[in-house]
Order: sequence, then structure tokens, then C-alpha cells
Amino acid sequence: MNYITLNDLTEHNPSNLYIGKGNPNSTILFIGKEAAIDQSTNTDVYNRDIKNNNLQWIQNSKDHTTQNDIQNWSPLYLNQNYNPLYPYKGQLNKIEKTTKSGIGNGGTNSTWFYYQKLIDAVFFNHVKSEYINFHEKAFLTELSEASAKYSKDVDKYDRQLSLTQRQEFLTHEFYQNFPIVIVAVGHYVRDHQIDIEKIFNVKYDSETGIIPIGKSNFINIHYDDINQPKKLVIHTNQLSMGISNELIYELSLIIKKFKAKL
Repeated sequence: MNYITLNDLTEHNPSNLYIGKGNPNSTILFIGKEAAIDQSTNTDVYNRDIKNNNLQWIQNSKDHTTQNDIQNWSPLYLNQNYNPLYPYKGQLNKIEKTTKSGIGNGGTNSTWFYYQKLIDAVFFNHVKSEYINFHEKAFLTELSEASAKYSKDVDKYDRQLSLTQRQEFLTHEFYQNFPIVIVAVGHYVRDHQIDIEKIFNVKYDSETGIIPIGKSNFINIHYDDINQPKKLVIHTNQLSMGISNELIYELSLIIKKFKAKL
């Protein structure tokens, strides 16, 4: 079980680097760019979601916490029922919108909405889930834990420092154990010289090449072994905006085909 390697990761993480959220024993790992949290105005949220993440996983291990133990999230209880094993449990499967009076609709951010859409396509034949529950079927982490509301506002020094630390961090056995990795960051890897092949010990499938989807979506496929692959690494768009139904459909076909061989 991947919990064993997760415990090793938390114990050998002196800098308390961000580990991630979701089911550690799942087969799918989502990797995003960085969290969209304004650290200057939302310190509590950043601490809860990113900074304290390693300590939260250590506590989960001590308490033997399961996803069934976690109650639905409520902002009324602040941090009391937040848990990275099933963060913000009970969110509705729609993109969050807030009225001028500050009242939300119980939804989620656009990235998690599309993560859910892909998980629904892979596991539930495209049937839309009522709630955000992809954390039951996947784990997610980020390439950088430097953060701002908008990517353009992230401190460049903080980002580069985090990217350098985390590229090594992601080589830990915990992350390597996921047979399916979806690096949903668009051209972020190119812009910051991030070597996906080196991190996950895979090779680009040059025979398939870049799979263009419409005008702006794409899929790049990597395997650990072209002939007898045991690991699939997909590089695609950041799943937050401009995501077509065709991209979700094609991604789901590739993932389901690979899963069937595991």
C-alpha cells in the first residue's frame, strides 16, 4: 500500500514540503502548476491547504484516519474538519460562483471541476457526479508550492526555489508508485525547464507524437517502457479553462486503455 511510502515521505521531509491531497492508495496522480491562493490576504487558507500539509498527513497516520472518518466541510467550523485526505468534502460538482453579497453556491474551483469531469469519464462512463469526489480515485499535488491568486503574480524567486526543491521531492517512491500520472500544467514545464522524463524515469512516445485536440488542447504521452509499460505519464493542458469535451474524452480513453492492462 502506498501509505507505507507516504509515511516514509512525511518522516523524511524536514522542510515540511507540500505533499498533496486525496487518496494515497489510488492509481492516478494529478500534478498541477501551483495553488491559486493569495498568501498576503489569505494566510489562513494557505497554511491550511499548503504549509501545514505534511503535519496533517503525520496526524492522519497517527490517528489511522480514513476517508469515511472525514465529515463534510463547513466554513463555519474553520479548520476543524479540513483534511487533505478528503479536502472540502461535500462540495457540489459545479464551479464556485459568489454573489455580490458574498454568498457562494457550494461549488469548487475550475481545476477541481475538470479533474472531477475526467474522473467521472474514466470510472463512471462520463456520468456526472453530484459532488466533488475525485479524491476517492486520485491524489493530487503541485509542481510548486509558491502561490498567488494569479500565476503572473507569484514571486519568481519563491517559485524557482520551490520548483528546484520539489523536482527532487517528486522522485520519492511515494509519487513514483502511481502508475498513471497526469501532468496538467500546459507549457509550464517548458517555461521553467522541468524535465518530466527525468523526474518519472519515462520516455516520450515519439511514435504517437503530440496529439492535438482542437485549436488549443493537446496530449503528450510518456511510458517507462514502450513495449511493456507499467507507468503512463500524460502531459496536457492545465485543466482550468478552455478545456474541451473532446480533450476529456481522449484523455479518458488513453487512461482506461492503460488501466485495463494493470
